[in-house]
Amino acid sequence: MENIINNNVLAALTQRAGSQITSAVKNASRKTGVDFAYLMQQASAESSFRADAKAKTSSASGLYQFIESTWMNMVEKHGDKYGIDKTASRAEILAQRNDPEKAAFMAAELAAENQSYLERRVGGDIGATELYFAHFMGASGAAGFLNAMKENPMQTAADIFPKAARANYNVFYDSKTGEARTLAGVYEFFDKKFGAGSDNATDKAPMRVSPNRGGVSYEQLLAQNPELGIKTMPRSLNEGLWQRLTSNESDKADTFFMRKKSNLFHKLAEASGINNQIEASADHMQLLLMAQLSR
Repeated sequence: MENIINNNVLAALTQRAGSQITSAVKNASRKTGVDFAYLMQQASAESSFRADAKAKTSSASGLYQFIESTWMNMVEKHGDKYGIDKTASRAEILAQRNDPEKAAFMAAELAAENQSYLERRVGGDIGATELYFAHFMGASGAAGFLNAMKENPMQTAADIFPKAARANYNVFYDSKTGEARTLAGVYEFFDKKFGAGSDNATDKAPMRVSPNRGGVSYEQLLAQNPELGIKTMPRSLNEGLWQRLTSNESDKADTFFMRKKSNLFHKLAEASGINNQIEASADHMQLLLMAQLSR
């Protein structure tokens, strides 16, 4: 997984986290191989680096907001490795969620497990946002969500995941308008948790798109832009979705791009080497005619 945040932002996060938590996360990263920057950004998003943080709507607690069942499962699998006494009482084991070192170890182990699971069940390039989904919804729930988004990113997320929506209103609904978010909208919500400190999230100059109103085929797109490759295409743009949207008729080709500040949008731009030259609306989600990227 790529390092998702730049050095300046990472330095700011470590300063905000404090030496104890930063040391705990570094140690977990070193022992497990999970990216330090990802673990820091996750701790920031989950608890604002508060080791004793507790959720109001679930049993989640600690630096990485483990719910009770997930923590107990992780301790059963990995507790011995990190000095957690599995013979202790349930209450004593759960209390260790507030130990930043043990929480960081378990978060790193869970991230490694989730990445492996999503690579098998979803495929493609599993990045920070996908891993955050897996921490939030569980690996199976995240795979279901991401695969549903492949099928149709404009589906209402709460209709498909009502239980998660009831427990996480501000994720599945716009807190200002009350409007239900689409699958793509929920993905964007999580993406921004990591994009806020990313190089990709800076407000760059508009990029240029050369319209091709006749549409181009999926194969033509890759042929004309070989540097994109399948892994660097936005997750919502894949061959199956392309075929369903167009009914294999290229003149009907539409595709989805996230707003300009999103990581997905800029992954496409950076992969093509034209970061400063794509023109698109900064709307939450934009439906664009498929275009040939111009130099």
